[in-house]
Amino acid sequence: MIYLCGFLSLALIGLSAGAYLQLPRASHLPMQWGLDGRPTWSAPRGLALCLTPLLAGGFALLFHLLADAGPAAIALILGAFTAAHILHLVLVRRHLTQD
Repeated sequence: MIYLCGFLSLALIGLSAGAYLQLPRASHLPMQWGLDGRPTWSAPRGLALCLTPLLAGGFALLFHLLADAGPAAIALILGAFTAAHILHLVLVRRHLTQD
């Protein structure tokens, strides 16, 4: 299970690195969308792509230290962050290429 945690952590970093290189150039990337499908706020490109991996690592560490969560629980947390990150990157790509 610890290998799965490592794999998911590396996947988050790899997804961000790949997106940085492949997404159309924009100084800011959308972070949240309203019900009408338009972005409600954006963040600088570097922060937008690093935020989810940093949050995932932080939450995994907190759960490990404070809640004494085992590898299975941490893998579940990292898996949820990975799925959310993939969705975010898909939505960002769609937004940047729709014009």
